[in-house]
Amino acid sequence: MNVLRLLLVSVLLLLAGCGFHLRGSIDLPADLQRMHVQGTSKYSALGVELRRSLRANGVELVDTANAAQVVLKISNQNYKRRLLSVSGTSGKTAEYELQYSLNVTLQDRQGKVLLAPQSLRQLRDYTFDRDNVLGKGDEEASFRVEMERDLVRQVLRRLQSYRRG
Repeated sequence: MNVLRLLLVSVLLLLAGCGFHLRGSIDLPADLQRMHVQGTSKYSALGVELRRSLRANGVELVDTANAAQVVLKISNQNYKRRLLSVSGTSGKTAEYELQYSLNVTLQDRQGKVLLAPQSLRQLRDYTFDRDNVLGKGDEEASFRVEMERDLVRQVLRRLQSYRRG
């Protein structure tokens, strides 16, 4: 029994020593703890996910830029679906590509750029089946949710890498 405990403690120490964190757990710098988010609605799917993730990582979200230490600006948010291929026999749609992109910038409350504008993008492609339009619509919707979550994780990683210098 003692050997099992020793093995468990060793594994936990190795995981902690290599920098392992549970997904979604990010250590944000202390000067990012009071933040205002601009450019995405509180009620949009991306806005809800971004704000939820920031709060889960200890960020206090404030309603005005004047009350914040920093302002996170989301701009050029764009979601589109592009035709990738058509069937050679019928000439009908066979495959789509989904693109979700946005720009992110971090500024202090006076407007000084702390983190230069960065473009973030997610791509997914899927086959289209005219005999299963509802199922493929659900698949596209789930891809969109997944892409939003991935973009939020990218934003958090950018914030984590920020160091005031």
